[in-house]
Amino acid sequence: MENKAFDDSLSDENYSQFYLVILQYETSINNKKLKSEIRALRPVAKRLDPSKFDFRVANEADNARLTGYSHNAVTPFGLLEDVPIVLSKGITEYSNMTPFMWMGGGHKDCKVGMAAKDFIKAKSPFVIDVTDPR
Repeated sequence: MENKAFDDSLSDENYSQFYLVILQYETSINNKKLKSEIRALRPVAKRLDPSKFDFRVANEADNARLTGYSHNAVTPFGLLEDVPIVLSKGITEYSNMTPFMWMGGGHKDCKVGMAAKDFIKAKSPFVIDVTDPR
């Protein structure tokens, strides 16, 4: 996802122009939730104005430049640039029943599976509620 309202004069590890969002296949990203949850990563006194966020799907050229992967092949491993990762909270709730999650594996026909808790330990994503059921 790209934050089209990104202000590069602001420096914060929680505020980025791009985010890699991992969600369940039966859900869709809710931009309002994504905006609210990313804003809430900062303390209330330092929270950025809502106008500093406008999330859209990143274009294919930016996706390839940041990740090195093509559409439908993106994986959070081996990214070309450091991009904050957002893991939908729903995955961790679902993983209590099935502790395994599948994600892109670098090719449209390849998937990578691992325990959600191991993924969180390895990649330190923001685990936040950013989706709605389809």
